[in-house]
Parts: sequence; structure tokens; C-alpha cells
Amino acid sequence: YASAKVVLLGKAQTTGEGSGSRQWRWALAFWFAIGVMIMTKGPFGPAFVAGGVALWLLLSRQWSVLGRMRWLAGLGVVLAICLPWGVAIYRATDGEFYRVALGNQALGHSLGTMNSHRGFPGFYLVIALAGLLPWSLLLPFGLSGVRRWFREPGPRSFLLGWTIGPLIMTEIMRTKLPQYYLPAFPAWALLIARGVVEFHAAGHRLVQSAGGLRRLIGLGLLGPTAAIALAAFVLTRAPAELHAPALTAAAVLGIGSTLAAVLLARGRDRV
Repeated sequence: YASAKVVLLGKAQTTGEGSGSRQWRWALAFWFAIGVMIMTKGPFGPAFVAGGVALWLLLSRQWSVLGRMRWLAGLGVVLAICLPWGVAIYRATDGEFYRVALGNQALGHSLGTMNSHRGFPGFYLVIALAGLLPWSLLLPFGLSGVRRWFREPGPRSFLLGWTIGPLIMTEIMRTKLPQYYLPAFPAWALLIARGVVEFHAAGHRLVQSAGGLRRLIGLGLLGPTAAIALAAFVLTRAPAELHAPALTAAAVLGIGSTLAAVLLARGRDRV
């Protein structure tokens, strides 16, 4: 859901200066999503989005975006969604809900380690690279020429802010859980896909380069290995009700990565 909010913000800012009514619709949809996110995840959802947007603005220097966010109308939408329930829960619990939700939970997860959920520096970077396998092997294509375009207006700097801003924010938090960084995965996927498309548009093929061949070998080895490891873990550690969906996911990962490696090696990596 946080991913959807970032997309709505990006859409609101890329509809063009002459499309005032469409900008209004997308901007209000963004603020509506912010309100719903506060209702479902408290302050963490808006903080995640703010981290990505802040870094994007620092990179691209598109400060005019802040003037097109329809703040008054947007905050009115957020208040209309959140205020009735916020007042009701305050009265029903005599303020105890906010003391626990904000004081114990929000600050507790940020400043301390709750329920022994610790992590090492770079925890979420490892989670992203592992979670996006085998496609994270193609990340160098997504970051190709980053020194030239990371300050340019457009989707690439937006995607870069979406990936790195929340990464910094979640790394600072003391409590570590893999799912905290999942809303940034679509940005990683889009960045990688854009890089691969540009690679192919230039007439290149993976099988024609030494780096590409290494990635194909990695794809052919890591995909099935990860599938076998997942299947072994599920059969020995997971509850029985998870066996069918997890084994299906393992089969898709193993077969899909193997088939992809074979097709790419035969030079059929055409977009």
C-alpha cells in the first residue's frame, strides 16, 4: 500500500503543468491513500513515503513539486478520514491507545530492539538483493550511468529516491523485520526493468558479454539452489498448511529461473 502511495505521488507530478484537473485528481488520490495508510499502519506508512520523497527531491532538486501537492485540500481529506476514528478511540480508551501505539510501539520500534528483532548494518540491502533474486543479478543494468542521471528530473531519480530513502530510514530503526522494506521492492523491480530495456534498446544481448554470461550462470545456479533450500526449509520447519503454497513457489522459482537462463543463453533475450 505504501508503494501505491508513492506511485500516486509520482503520477500527480508527471501529468504536466497544463493538466490541472488531472493533477488535482491524482494529488487527492495520494492524500486519500495517506489517510487510509494512517488508519492501517499508523505513522510508519507516511514516514516511509516521506523518506523516499525527501531523498528524491534532494537528488532531483524539483522543489516545485512541493507547491503542487494541494496541501490544504489534501490535509482536509486526511483529517476527514482519520479524525472521527481518532477522537472516538481517544475517548474510548482515555488516551491509552495513543500512549501505547505512539509511545511504546512507534518509538519502541525506532529507538529500541523489540522482541529480539535485531539486524546487522546493511540488513535491508541484503534482504532486497536476496528477495529479488534472480532479478537482482541485473541490478547493474538498472544503475548504469547513475552518475549522469541521478540528479535529472524524471522516473529514474524518482525510483532511486524510492529505493534509497526508505532504505536509510529502515536501517536507522533499531528493530529489524524483513517486511518493513517490502514497499520499496516495486521501485527496485522497475529500476532493473528499465535498465534491461535500455540495454536491449542499444542492441546488446547478455550472451554477448562476459558480465552477461556470469549473470546467466548465476541465474542458472542460484534459482534452483534457492528453490531447493526453500523446499527443504518448508518440509522440515514450516507448518503443514504452508507446504502446498510454499512448494508451489519453490517450483515456480526453480523452473522459471532455469528456463529463463536457457532462453537467455540461446540469445533470445529480446524485449
